[in-house]
Amino acid sequence: MKKILLGLMLMAFASQAQITNSTRPGQSDPSVVIPNLSFQLETGFQVQSTSFGNTGNSGFSRDQLLPVYFRFAFLERIELHALMQYQFNRQELFPVELRNSGFNDLLYGVSIWALKESKFLPNISLVTHFNAPTGDLAFQGEWSGWYRIAMSKGLTDDFSIGSNLSMTSTFDSNEFWFSDYTTWISY
Repeated sequence: MKKILLGLMLMAFASQAQITNSTRPGQSDPSVVIPNLSFQLETGFQVQSTSFGNTGNSGFSRDQLLPVYFRFAFLERIELHALMQYQFNRQELFPVELRNSGFNDLLYGVSIWALKESKFLPNISLVTHFNAPTGDLAFQGEWSGWYRIAMSKGLTDDFSIGSNLSMTSTFDSNEFWFSDYTTWISY
């Protein structure tokens, strides 16, 4: 898997490409799809830290993620996508320190560009992600689905605002819950 990831990253750097509609891999989804019959590869770097516990028994967790997001549009307004992430994790609960690294589960899905931006309405896409438990044992989850509404609206030629609203479900239950809401301004 590491060789495949490295090979795809080298192909992306070696090819001549134009950025059509990028996103923050693993953080948000775009509200428009890439042009028909095109391929886009996005990558980034993410760091997140969490403190937990009380004064007598406290600790922290720090994750560093290297996401790679593949997008392929095969029909007008429809694209397939997949997300792979390599994760470095360090947890410390005094006096114990744990370190893990490896691939997270593969996320794959479909984006459908439902509404094109107009004077008063935003771009709106319906996005699905399915989690396949294929990651290294330390980072493996369960079969699950994320369902997201992605919206964006250009404010000027240089500024836009976007938002994602997500619901999550595991396949072994009939429960759905709102899992996150993200808003951003881009320049």
